[in-house]
Amino acid sequence: DRKREEEEEEELQSLIE
Repeated sequence: DRKREEEEEEELQSLIE
């Protein structure tokens, strides 16, 4: 699911920050 991928990406970004 495309939306699911975007959500996961945002989670990874949060961890990096």
